[in-house]
Amino acid sequence: MFTNRPIVDYLRYASLTVPQSISPGEQFVATLTNESTDSLTTLGKPRYMIQRLVDKGTWRNTIGVRDEYEWSSSEQILAPGDELRWEMELSANDFWGPFQRCTIHTAGTYRFIYWGFSDNDTGIALAAPFEIVE
Repeated sequence: MFTNRPIVDYLRYASLTVPQSISPGEQFVATLTNESTDSLTTLGKPRYMIQRLVDKGTWRNTIGVRDEYEWSSSEQILAPGDELRWEMELSANDFWGPFQRCTIHTAGTYRFIYWGFSDNDTGIALAAPFEIVE
């Protein structure tokens, strides 16, 4: 579960890339890459969320999963240089798996968060910011 995970924008062993900006209806792509020389254990592709920056530095979920959802305990190992990749249209109502859109995506500052690092990585979440522009 995501609750109480520290959110960082840099990890020495993994990178998260997103476009700097997208327009409404444009395809959004996020990529997590294992930048280390060792294998990276993840909890799989579905452990992500998108948040919007609202007043006074507060982030609100725009795409997420209900708190009561029961996650599988599967792991996915990324070899050095391997990637997880997400492609979606943020204006869509249907998302793969347990995800749902919580609000309409309008112009503003957002961040894509991957929180599927194993508990051995102290439950860290990695974030990458982007803008939706009109």
